[in-house]
Amino acid sequence: MAPASAATAKPSERNGGGTSLPRAYAARLAAGEDPAAEREPLTAADLDLEAVMLRVRLADGMPIADLPEPRTAAIATLVADGILDGRAAIGGRLLLTLRGRLLADAAVRQLT
Repeated sequence: MAPASAATAKPSERNGGGTSLPRAYAARLAAGEDPAAEREPLTAADLDLEAVMLRVRLADGMPIADLPEPRTAAIATLVADGILDGRAAIGGRLLLTLRGRLLADAAVRQLT
């Protein structure tokens, strides 16, 4: 079950953090208020990055077609560097290799 602060965030927002004191946090929850101290609005580019960042880490990866923009050269480089599985890429999926799991953040930056 998601924390209450995550449940109240809109898909286009990221929690900026909760109140610093546990009692104040608990009091806000008990009052039915949002315990997040602030929100960070997310742009379309932020949402695209978040989607790729999360989905590429799935056990079955993600479809190449779901990238926000075609990144053929980046995919080829990531396959050559052993970060993406070449067979999966030929089949239309982005699938991290074991090495790629360690370097996923760098891969995501190249894919978005």
